[in-house]
Amino acid sequence: MGKKNFLAILILILVTVIYIGCKPIEIGEPLDTADKSNVIKKSGEITKDEIWSGTILVESDVIVSKNGSLTIDKGSKLKFAKNTKLVIDGTLYAEGQENKSITFTSNETDPKPGDWG
Repeated sequence: MGKKNFLAILILILVTVIYIGCKPIEIGEPLDTADKSNVIKKSGEITKDEIWSGTILVESDVIVSKNGSLTIDKGSKLKFAKNTKLVIDGTLYAEGQENKSITFTSNETDPKPGDWG
């Protein structure tokens, strides 16, 4: 095998190793510190005892019927889609702590008074 062929094969092997060894960098959405995989989506009527814990997204109106009760665990965060509300005809239990408060807020990127409720 000639010197040129050997050099060409060596360069080809080197380029192949570099190509295989490099993984593409994927640029996706900006990092969000909130863990969206654990968001629980809620809507509709609650007719029996229900407990909410963690991050809850209220996608459309939620009504707690007269026979139903809703308990919201301390440290939970309820985010409401635009123009949605939580209607309590039954019982609501929600007691946070100073270091584990319960938050009711808008799901909008730039929350404003009146987004929900």
